Parts: sequence; C-alpha cells; structure tokens
Amino acid sequence: MRKSYLFLLILVAIGAGCGRKKVAQERICSRIDFERIVSLFPKTVPEVHALTQKSKNDMDLAIELIGDISGCDRTYQNTALAYEQAYFQFFLNAHVLNVLAAASCDAELQAEAYRAVADLGLYKNNVLSRNVTLYQAFGEYQKLGKDTYRKTPSVHYFLHDVMQRFEKEGMKLPVAKRDDLVDLEKEIQDLSSRFESNVSRSASSMVVPQKELYGVSDQSLSSLSKDSNGNYILPVNYPTFCMIMQNCLVESTRKTYFMLFGQQGYPANQTILEALISKRNQYAQMLGYKDFATYQLDDLMAKTPKKAEDFLWKMVKGLQPYEDKDFKELTQHLPPSVQFVGTNQLKPWDQALVKSSYRKKHFDFSDDKISEYFSLDTVIPALLQQFSQFFHIEFEHQKAENMWAQDLLCYRVRSLKNQSVIGYIFLDLYKRPLKKITGPCYMMIIPAIRDDCSISCVGSSVVIADFEKPTQCKPTLLKLHEVVSLFHEMGHAVHALFGATRFTQFSGTQVAKDFEHAPSQMLEHWFDQPEVVHAVSRHYQTGAPLSKGMIEKIIASQKFDRADKTLKQSFLGLISLNLFKQNNEKDIHSMIEKMHKKLFKHVAYEQGCYFETSFMALAHDCGAACYMYPWSRVLAADLFAHVKTQGLANHEMGIRYVSEILSPGGSKNPHDMVKRFLGRSWNSHAFFESL
Repeated sequence: MRKSYLFLLILVAIGAGCGRKKVAQERICSRIDFERIVSLFPKTVPEVHALTQKSKNDMDLAIELIGDISGCDRTYQNTALAYEQAYFQFFLNAHVLNVLAAASCDAELQAEAYRAVADLGLYKNNVLSRNVTLYQAFGEYQKLGKDTYRKTPSVHYFLHDVMQRFEKEGMKLPVAKRDDLVDLEKEIQDLSSRFESNVSRSASSMVVPQKELYGVSDQSLSSLSKDSNGNYILPVNYPTFCMIMQNCLVESTRKTYFMLFGQQGYPANQTILEALISKRNQYAQMLGYKDFATYQLDDLMAKTPKKAEDFLWKMVKGLQPYEDKDFKELTQHLPPSVQFVGTNQLKPWDQALVKSSYRKKHFDFSDDKISEYFSLDTVIPALLQQFSQFFHIEFEHQKAENMWAQDLLCYRVRSLKNQSVIGYIFLDLYKRPLKKITGPCYMMIIPAIRDDCSISCVGSSVVIADFEKPTQCKPTLLKLHEVVSLFHEMGHAVHALFGATRFTQFSGTQVAKDFEHAPSQMLEHWFDQPEVVHAVSRHYQTGAPLSKGMIEKIIASQKFDRADKTLKQSFLGLISLNLFKQNNEKDIHSMIEKMHKKLFKHVAYEQGCYFETSFMALAHDCGAACYMYPWSRVLAADLFAHVKTQGLANHEMGIRYVSEILSPGGSKNPHDMVKRFLGRSWNSHAFFESL
C-alpha cells in the first residue's frame, strides 16, 4: 500500500504540469515561498530524528520502485525522473540539517543535526553511491529506454554523468573486488580522520613575556589569555600566526612560534601521510587509473595531472619576474631584527614582517582605521545595489522569523528580466557561542531547479559569518578583506539561485571543483575598481566618502603581494600533484625541499618545518587538486576582464554572464561555457595584467 501511494504521488506530480508543457515526461516542482522554507527546518530533536529517518526511508522506497521496472519498460518518467524527485527531497533535507549543525542557537538541536548530517552522509556514501539497483536501472534506460527523451542534451548529459560517477565508485568491478574497494575506502577515511585528529590534538601553545612580543599592538594583545604570572599564551592557530609573524619585532619569538606552527601533526602524520598516499594510489589503480591524481582529475576541468602541472609551471615562470621585482622593493629598508641569510635571502619567519612593514610605510593606513569606512550597515545595501545593477535583479527585504537564529537578514530575490522570484538569500552574520563558523562562508539550502515549463523553481541559500555584533556606540565595522569575502560568498549565493538545472546534482554551485570558485573570485576583482570601493564605503560617523588618494592606496594594497600569494598556491598545487602521482618521491620532506628551492629564490628553506604534516587539504577532498586555487583565479581574472569591457553596471552584460556562466550550473562542460562567453578559450593574460 505504501509503495503504491508514493508511486501515485510521483505520477500525479509529473502529470500536473503547466499548460505549455513540451514533453510529457518532464519533471515538475512546486513553488516554494518563505513560509514553506520556514517549515522545512525542524524545531526539536525528535523532529530532526524523524526527518533523518524519513529521508532514508523515502529514498529506499523510491529505489525499490525503480528496481521493480523491467529494462524494456524504462522511461525517463519511471526511472530518471522518479529518482530525481526522491533525490531532490533527500538533498534538501540534508542541507537543511547542515545549516542547523553549523548555526543553530539550540545546543541539543545542533548536536542532533550534526549527528543527522553524518548519518545521511554515510547513507549517501554506502547506499546511493554504490547502489546496484540504480546503476542497472540507469544503464538500462541509457541503452534500452522506450522514449527518445534520453537523447536530449540535458538528459544525455545527466545519464553520462551519473554512470561515470557510479563507475568511479567501482560499480564495474566484480562484487568481491567492490568489497575490497569499500574496505580500502574505510582505511583511507580512517587515515584522514587520524591525520586531522593529530593536528587538532597537537594544537599546543607558547607562553611569552610581554617584552618578547614587542611590536604587537595592545589591541592585538588584548585578544590573548595570560597565565598566572602575567605572561601571554599564544595558541597555535592561523590568526595568532599572522599576528606574530606580521608584527612582532623580536626574532626569537617569531622563529620559535614559526617552528611550533610548522610542526603541528609532526611526527605522527609523517607515517600517516605516506600510508594515505599509498592507499589512495592503490584505490585508483583498482579502478583502472594510473594513480590517484589521474583518478581525481579525470572529471575536472584540468582533466589530467599533466595539464594541471603544465599550467602551474607556466604560472611559476610568469610569476617569478614579479617576485624578483617585489623582493627588490620590499627589502630596500629592512625592519629591526631582520637580516639576510645566505645569498640575500629572508628567513621564513621574517618574510611576513618585511611585507607588513612595507605595507605600513607605503600605504600609510591601518586596517582598523579603514574599517571605519566599512560599516556593515553601509556595505550590505551597497553590495546589494552593485549586484542588482549587474545581475538585473531586485532584493526585497523579508522578515526572517522562526528560523534557526535571531538577527538573520533575509532577501527575496526577483529577476527583473521576467519579474519572477528566483529564490531567497539569508544572511547570518553575527558571532554566537554555538556557531561553528570562523569566517564568511556560503551554504545551499534548497537547490534551484527548473520545472516542466523551464521556469526556475525557487531556491535558497545562506551566507554565514562571525562578525562582531553592533553596540549602542558603534556599528559592526569590517576589515577590507571581510568586505571582499562578503562579495565572494554572496557571489556563491547568487550562483546557487541562478544555476537552476533540471537535475539536483547539477544545481547552482555543484560544478567541477576547479571551476567552483571562479565566478565568485571574478567578483573579488571588482575591488580593483575605484568606483566599487567608493560605492561601498562611508565613514560610520561622518558619512564622508574615502578620498581619491586613499582609494588608490587601498587598491594598490589589494594588488600588493598578489604574485607571491599565487606563487605559494602554485607551490602547494605542485606538491599535491606530485605526492599523488604513481612515481612520486618516497621521501616527501626531501621532495618538498627541492620544490621550495626551485620556486622561491628569495626565502630560505627551513628543514625543521614539517608543514606537510598539517596540510589538511592533502587528507581531505582537495587531495591532488590543490592546483584548483591558482587555476580558478586565472580563470576569474579573464572573466572579469571581459565583463569590464562593458562596465560593471551593465545589466545586459550581467544577463549574458548569468546565461552563459551561472545558469548552466554543473550541467555543461565549463570549458564550453567559458569559451562561449569569452568568444575564445581562456588564458592568463588578464591575470598577469592584474598584478
């Protein structure tokens, strides 16, 4: 009875399409308004548990129904669409719970949501990704389907992608080999967890008297704890690392902290990393790939390790002249306690201080002083105005009540092209005790899809940050990098709404990993433009704009060090590729030393720094693909240069950008999308011009 009821619901949904429906088998989705979004979020622990169980039960039942159909009777409607209907709801539920796990104000609810996200993640990995019934069903429909709809571009792309994903999970292997693959995957997951645990457990601290922190401002010191003797306790984390490296004028303090920071996870993670590399290569080879790097890049833009590596070496060659020029300028006047070593090289713990001193001298402004011009109350409306002009959309403020927290902002986003609502964006921006976010980030809530009339169904996303709450005396003031980050994350949120595709797995930002950040990084380049900096800045007390001279300094500071940052990203990319290649060097530390000396002529290598033992990207999703960061930055610069030719307020260019770059989501090859938008293949010319 239960099976028949669910199947009837699916058929009713399919048959209830709009009057202009072109193909009887096309999917349908219901319109989602704000009240519906509110209702998606469980309010109690039992509701979280019930939603989790329902998500799995409904998915199980849909798979069972799909499996009951014989191969020659398969259609788009009873196979691909039946799966899509169930997966859409499963995906939505998992993302709703993910938001609660990250940001709920209720400790018990948050803890239960965290467990639920892990539970659904295991279900997806263990049940969906290697599901024999689905693999056979999609294969049968692809070859034997009764309708011709499987040959349409969108469905053909979906079938190709879903079969490729199944095969990368080992579905072509004999059952016994598949079981071995699953066991190997569990070993890899265990190694990754141990790697992460060793880093978090080794988060020691360093106790320092105030005199040994000379140069660090009182305001910065006030953020640190003290021991019973009044000495400052320096935790080993990235914010503290930046504080000490950029400001402390006592070399012994910088060196000791640098070494402590670089030895997180050492020595335990040396052995774990070697085992992880070996197991991942073994995993890839069981699936017929040469090595893990080849396996991982197979469905990305780069496609092969060779192409990614060639790209990185070209970047290195292009960046090193900028590095030489910058080094000569940076080291004309060295700060106190800094001396060259070897052949005019900086010690690694001195480089950040030299850059910081140069920045203070040449740009003549402090981050704290500039932040007075970037009140959140000014930045948000100005950001929305910039997006409205370019993307040709309208943000309508919506009361955000009965959600996971107070103090949320919500905007209903309307396309001015056809006056339809395309989705809702939530902003959860203030610090809270339970919030598990350390910087601005974006999360999808509801995937945007298209119904049977090719009309976008409403999606939803959230941007979460941990900014200080305003007080009666002062609003929330943002550092310049936080303003840029807001543009970046809002770019993801808008991409998520515009990327309305026929299938959930392609929706929004679910694109090739080495393309994912390019559209948002394109928006970061807007801060190279004086009119944008001017538009989003006003002094929070006087309302005065930034002067032309100060805007020029801000833009120069944004470009300052861009070459070195990209060179460092290229270094990490080359390391990750080389570690996961079949013929990688056995001595990881030696390989990194050789690579460092090849890339960095002006900074000495420190053998006692074992940063690879805390390089978390190696143990998790990034793996061999750390090249994606410089890759997407170069791509973003090319996209921006093309957009700029028509002006950042030109909504006709914005509409075209949405159509060619954002709307396809992950349903098209990114190379084809970019080539169509640019009228040519992308290249690095614009990036180097931006340095």
